Amino acid sequence: MRMYESPNHLREAMIQRLLKGEKIYFCSNSKEQVKNVEKQIEKLQRNGLFKGDVWTVTSDNSGQEETQTKISEINKTVENLSFIAASPSLGTGVSIDKGHPFVSTWGYFNNRSGTVEQAHQQLARARGITDYNVYV
Repeated sequence: MRMYESPNHLREAMIQRLLKGEKIYFCSNSKEQVKNVEKQIEKLQRNGLFKGDVWTVTSDNSGQEETQTKISEINKTVENLSFIAASPSLGTGVSIDKGHPFVSTWGYFNNRSGTVEQAHQQLARARGITDYNVYV
């Protein structure tokens, strides 16, 4: 597990690896951080620097029928994704099983919400990954 000294350092390292083609699972207990990462990736897409498929799950969309369907079929949903960003809205009981495309897990956690156990559960959502990168 790699620990980062600042959220900016974590995001920069994650984006660099994403741009090299690595498929990434990002999680956070902060919807704001998930949205910030989403905006950064959307900017890369608009500028033609990143062409991968991205899916974000937060409380803003987790109750929508389309998102609920994707969550219920999570292993099929993630097959062709390059990046997923999830807040705790991608909840307990959801497992992204082995065979998914993700190579690394990245996590941003603050002390404003959630517990250590919840952070651990989020980090372990995508099964079989051994490359963890975290800012706490």
